[in-house]
Amino acid sequence: MRQLSVWMTGVCVGSVIASVQASEPAIIPATNPDEVAPSSVQISATRDPELKSYRQLLKGLNAYESHLSKAPGSVFRFLLIPQKPDASLHDVGLRIVSDDSSIPIPVANDGGFTLPRDKKAEADNADLLTNQKKGSFRWRPEVRSAGLTANTRRLGDLRLECEIRWAVEYDELPFLRRNMFRAAGGPCHSSMITVIYSSPFKSGAATLVSGERRMALTLTADGQRYSVPLHEQSWSDDAVIMFEPVKQ
Repeated sequence: MRQLSVWMTGVCVGSVIASVQASEPAIIPATNPDEVAPSSVQISATRDPELKSYRQLLKGLNAYESHLSKAPGSVFRFLLIPQKPDASLHDVGLRIVSDDSSIPIPVANDGGFTLPRDKKAEADNADLLTNQKKGSFRWRPEVRSAGLTANTRRLGDLRLECEIRWAVEYDELPFLRRNMFRAAGGPCHSSMITVIYSSPFKSGAATLVSGERRMALTLTADGQRYSVPLHEQSWSDDAVIMFEPVKQ
């Protein structure tokens, strides 16, 4: 079986966990992640809005809780990532919508949002809708442990993000691709599948560090993405990836 490249920076609606050799746009940096943008625009006013099954996203919450030992004490959010030049996080609105209910979801300035558990919305098979046209945004999970600097990521956080993504997108994968990934051991556990993440900034180098042990990671040519050995258990969850900016 040939090695697969899996781009894990997040896809909003109707996408899959693995797009072999697919291109991923850069993440729009946050201005102030703690501030929450208003969600006053009516979802129904937008033609052909984005949607995602609420039940599918709940599988991401379940996966986070099931694999929390990889990142105990971490914070988990979903992120909306603009995919078009005219897509603005300032104007985005989110709601959980069913036939007889609509629950607004606050969105932070960086596109982050926390999905609440709602038994009625789950029973009603509700959808998560944006007020933007289809294709305007992608989504991805974000897991962050406390105490990390802006130029580091924790390996356990990335492993947990992978588990969340796999849980949400599994049922939507084409049958053959889903079985192919399962046969390889799954995206989060196989040496045959390369998972690609977005770096926090354009980087000249990325290094996996655990005590005195170090390993240079592979960066894409633009310095915006990198791969990491999620499957390699000799690297503990507490190992960190250190990024160095491109030298001027």
